[in-house]
Amino acid sequence: MLSDGDYLLVWTGYAVAALVVMAAWWRLTSWLPVWLRDPLRAIALVVLAMPALVDPERGHYAPALFVSAFELATAADGGGGAVIGVRLLLGALLAVLAAWTLRLLWYLLVGRRRAQRAGGVS
Repeated sequence: MLSDGDYLLVWTGYAVAALVVMAAWWRLTSWLPVWLRDPLRAIALVVLAMPALVDPERGHYAPALFVSAFELATAADGGGGAVIGVRLLLGALLAVLAAWTLRLLWYLLVGRRRAQRAGGVS
């Protein structure tokens, strides 16, 4: 097992790598329209940053994507451990989808009001 210092070092390395990947993803999606760009960026952030509990006694976490992949690859208990990571990822992705839907509705309502105000002034 990892000592607490090793655990912190591994998480720091992962956080730096995730920031680099997010910066690259941010740059790659910069040309897309806003309605597509923002959900893609949020999904990438959720997939990279969602933790899953791997050691309840010591309180150690790992990225849910890697926990799911490892549990599916080893399938020690029939793949039941992967369900935990997938459930966490799906829950977070549903929250992103709900937030994106609310934002889209907000912009539609605000845009409609602005269009009505601009049409009434002319």
